[in-house]
Amino acid sequence: MKLYPVYPNNISVQTFGTTDTFMILIYVPATETLVPIVVGPTEAKAVLMAKEGIGGERPLTHKLIADLVASCGCVVENVYIESFSEGIFYAKISLIGLMGQRKVDCRPSDAIAIAINCNAPIYLTDSLLEEAGITDSDMESASQLIQPTLEELRSELAEAEANEEYERAAEIMAEINNRFGNDNQD
Repeated sequence: MKLYPVYPNNISVQTFGTTDTFMILIYVPATETLVPIVVGPTEAKAVLMAKEGIGGERPLTHKLIADLVASCGCVVENVYIESFSEGIFYAKISLIGLMGQRKVDCRPSDAIAIAINCNAPIYLTDSLLEEAGITDSDMESASQLIQPTLEELRSELAEAEANEEYERAAEIMAEINNRFGNDNQD
């Protein structure tokens, strides 16, 4: 089994169809392959919050898991999304601790959010890319589907406002509100 690394900047979350269905898009630069995973709003928000470093006063679930793992003397070695079967994606978290290495089954969205919170590597398997990947030949450019970060959107918003492009500023503000919630308008 060959593993391909993926970094947080290669992961995007977008609305898909309705406002309560989202898609996690994972771009694998080494193979120029995109893997789309359909998720609900809770999973999408967890990945976005981990990716953007957004948290509340109290730890949210994936940050809590990261803290629990560390407090038990374990380390998240890596996570990998390994397969796709009958419309379901399968992932594993690899932990190392006093009792050796353990692999824990989980949903890909949880694996991604936990990996980002633990600064652990994220991998996709070659078999997953064959089963569920979309190659560059299947679309114009997979990398164009990766959405800008909150910081990039805020920068674009400031530029649009400075240039008095108010319609563009309103569109950017709507995207920020849609993707990250109203608390991130600054």
